[in-house]
This record gives sequence, C-alpha cells and structure tokens, in this order.
Amino acid sequence: MKRGITVAVALVLCLALPVTALADAGPKPSMRINLLRAGQPVDGSAFEFRLLVCAADASTNADPQNTLPGLELLDLSDPSGCTWQVPAYPIWFSNEVDAVSVNGYLPATFRVAIYSQANDALWLSNSAEREGMYTSFTLNLLADGSALLEPMQGNIFQKSWKIEAIIAALLLSLLLETALALGYALWQKRPRRSFILTAVIGNIITLPIVWLLAGFGYMFGGPSAGLVLLAVGEVCAVFLEALLYKLVAKERFGWALLLSLVANTVSYTVGLLLH
Repeated sequence: MKRGITVAVALVLCLALPVTALADAGPKPSMRINLLRAGQPVDGSAFEFRLLVCAADASTNADPQNTLPGLELLDLSDPSGCTWQVPAYPIWFSNEVDAVSVNGYLPATFRVAIYSQANDALWLSNSAEREGMYTSFTLNLLADGSALLEPMQGNIFQKSWKIEAIIAALLLSLLLETALALGYALWQKRPRRSFILTAVIGNIITLPIVWLLAGFGYMFGGPSAGLVLLAVGEVCAVFLEALLYKLVAKERFGWALLLSLVANTVSYTVGLLLH
C-alpha cells in the first residue's frame, strides 16, 4: 500500500507539468491570422511564423533555438525598455490556404515575425493585443519588410471552448477511463458496473471544471495563470474521482486514488499526443 501511495504522489507531480492536452487540459486561447500580401490573400503554408513577446530579461525568456533567419539582425528593442523575442513557452501554428491558426500559451500583447524560405524574406509586424479566448486578425505583408497586423471586427470575443470540442474531449476521456476502470474491476474481481458508473459520473463532473478553470486562467491571467489553474484543476479532478470510487464503488481510498491517477494520466497523455 505504501508503494501505491508513492506512485500516487509521483503521478500528481506529473499531472502538474506545464504541458497541454486535448482531453483533460482545458481550452487554450487561439487566434486566426488571415494572411495578405499587398492587400491580396496569399497561401499561408508557404511561410513560417513566430510570435514575439516583449520581455524585460532577454537572457532568461528567449528561445534561441526557435528563431527565424535574419530575426537576430533586427532591432527588437522597445521604447518601454523590453525586447521583443520568441518566448520559451510553446505556441503552435497550423498553416492554412490563406491563413494561419495559432494556439497554446498565447501572450496578451505580441508581434508576428514571418519568413518566406522561397524568397529568403522576413517581415515583422506591429504589436497587437488579443482579447478573450479567440481573436481574428488580418496580417498584410508590405514591400518594405513590415507587416500590418489588425484585429478583425466582430470576432474579438469568440470563444474556443465550443460545444463540439468539449464533447470530443469528454468522449475521449470516457472511452479511456471507463476502459481502465473496467480493467481494474476485472483485475481486482470487483463489481464492474459500479466502477464503470463511477468513471462516467466522475468525468462528466470533473472535465468541465478543468476546462473552465484553465480557460478562465488563460483568459484573465495569461499563460502562467492558465498553467496554475490547469494544475489545480487536474489535481482536484484526481482527488474528486478517487472520492467517488470510494463512495460509489466502495473501493479503499488508497487504491481509489491510484486508479484515478492512472486513469487521468492516461487520458491526459493520449490527449496530448492527439492535440
């Protein structure tokens, strides 16, 4: 039993790691940037993108391995005293026909650097601010190497936690965690129905809580607050589901906690791989 408690504590620490997942990690801020060149739509798949943040300490926040050719030659200092740079935390870009979708740990204020390998050309946008969980922009690449980044009116407060995404995440978690609960019941020769029921009830209760906590954290406090509330939500979900296994399935709390941790870790990891 002591070994089980040790494994449980280790898994709690794993769940607190600052990574993103589809199933149990909640919604992330996202943006859609519609790409133009001299006012005309262009193929976003032909470009590389980086978001830049304004940081006071370039030595500790920049990611030198994730830059673009020629970016280091530009004057990225800001009149406020900070330096525009590629952040160390992860941001994902998905190139589309005439746009790029951006999601992950998005800063509230940013600039965009764009590179074309075919033309060996680099553009740097003005600074802009995103609001809420979803923002649409237009990014117009100009002949002088600058790029005009402007928010599209009417899309500022769209949210990325659409009902379809919540349902998909819930179904994924239910599939994985009920299968593990069933496997555990068969292994321990316990009533299968009560363990499956507990897994279903637990996910229906905890998954929306984790999503909302993480989403509000990202919305109002940025990446750091989002990660903190994500970790808090995940740990609370583990303990709440363990309590349900104890009350509904009549399992001893130590084993219930271990089962809950393993189930949440599996759904978390699979969600990360599918993100």
